[in-house]
Amino acid sequence: MISTMIVDDEIYVRLGLASMIDWEKLGFSIVGQAANGQAALDMAEEIRPQLIITDVRMPVMDGLTFVSRLRSRGQSAKIIILSLYEDFYKLRDASRLGIFDYVLKSEIVEAEKLIDILTRVKEEIEQSRTGQASRDRRLLETQLIFEIARGCEPDGAALHAALSNLKLTDYTKQQQLLFSLDGYQMRFAGGDADRTERDVLMRTVRYLAEEAARKRAACVTGCVEENEFLCVLFGDREDELAARTDAFAAELSAELTRLSGYRIFEVRARADDCDRLRDRYRAARALLVNRLFFSERHAVCEADLRERRRFSLNVTKTALRLSRACAACDEAEASRIVEELVMRDIQGLFDRDAADNACLELFNVVKDIVDRSGASGAGCGMRSLDILRCDTLRQRCDFLIERLCLSMEQRADGGELKGRVLHYFRENYQNAISLQDIADYLRMSPTYISHVYKKFSGESLIETLTRIRMEEAKRLLRAPGRPLRIYEIAERVGMENARYFSQRFKAMTGCTPAEYRAAEARAKTEQTPRGGVTPDGAPENPRRKSYDAGDESA
Repeated sequence: MISTMIVDDEIYVRLGLASMIDWEKLGFSIVGQAANGQAALDMAEEIRPQLIITDVRMPVMDGLTFVSRLRSRGQSAKIIILSLYEDFYKLRDASRLGIFDYVLKSEIVEAEKLIDILTRVKEEIEQSRTGQASRDRRLLETQLIFEIARGCEPDGAALHAALSNLKLTDYTKQQQLLFSLDGYQMRFAGGDADRTERDVLMRTVRYLAEEAARKRAACVTGCVEENEFLCVLFGDREDELAARTDAFAAELSAELTRLSGYRIFEVRARADDCDRLRDRYRAARALLVNRLFFSERHAVCEADLRERRRFSLNVTKTALRLSRACAACDEAEASRIVEELVMRDIQGLFDRDAADNACLELFNVVKDIVDRSGASGAGCGMRSLDILRCDTLRQRCDFLIERLCLSMEQRADGGELKGRVLHYFRENYQNAISLQDIADYLRMSPTYISHVYKKFSGESLIETLTRIRMEEAKRLLRAPGRPLRIYEIAERVGMENARYFSQRFKAMTGCTPAEYRAAEARAKTEQTPRGGVTPDGAPENPRRKSYDAGDESA
């Protein structure tokens, strides 16, 4: 019930209001009546009503003074003013007092307007109660998350108190979902990113997690560190708990990807006893901080914990091997060396600090080689922070390989590479050629060849190969003797699909192979006079024609 007080100096108005409406049916209870503002102020201090209906004109203390002093004492009761037409000028400044609504005394007889106002008062008060209850629960959930992640008292009294406050002590099983954003380190580490953008992103993640948790019973979520969030689901059956956890993770991941473009990396840990919540959290976090070692995965569990291996980078030997590979512009060998060191040796460490140290040592080796190579710009901006920002070892490996390739690219003679590629194409255009075939022939990586060739030739490898094939096709279409069929020409230039060959031919020449052959035949007929007679009337001399043609070509 909403506690209500009526204030009016006329007793018949107070009694009429109390009797003309079924207050209990509407959800209200009249807890006091007063004849003036002073009496009402003393009564409100004692009973603290949620709603006050008051007249304006009263002896001792008028209604507006009463409301003003009530507000000064910190009371937030809803106020409905009873007024006459002539009181209107007094009410112009009443808005600052937080008046909910006004009712003319002449309208009280019918009661409809007052009932409508009371209905709105009830809705607003109930919404306020719901909001307060929600805020109270969020505070309790925050305390529980803190006790799981940070609590340290041996008997777990605070943890059990937090569980009890949320009525979660009766559940027999718990599933923890600890997650972070992939790519967050790359975007925000180092302090050079927009702080506002970072704060907005973190608030978005918290909001989405809270919304997903709100839809599910016995589900608590909260932030434990920057870019680390914990969700705990409670239940009694493992299969049902696993299904709820899957649904929560799927919803959160989908919404987060849709709104921000980020994906989550999640770690799951199951407990059969509330006393083990902290142990399971620590196990989950050990996996989360080692996200570096799970390059191709976005979800892991306790079974993925593994023994650490020892590894120490031989800086001198590594520098010598990489220097030799780079000097020979053997990008494939340089890539293989880095790949083995990072994805085999450092991967086996399974210790974030040890891996960071080893990666930094390798980074310094690569940077030194790049700087000594004299390649302008390839080493620019190479900071140790760049490699530490990477979420996974795969990203770190690719970063180092890319830097080495850039240095080799700038050292390599692009013209020489272009010449070797053209020679290979002219010798092998009649066969099916893949990028890997070219890489095997040149002993360089496919990515490196594509990049350098386009830089120095202005066209891609496939564009050059197609151009060479079309030139040969035109030669075959002009050749004397039995005309070859289109599919035969396609096969001879290394394109087994005749339709695709015709499409590419038309795209480069503006006509189909058949149209090109016909046009060439007409041009040849027009150049040769009928009967083999020269324009001066003398018989045509084939030998002279050949000699003249040779002269002209010379």
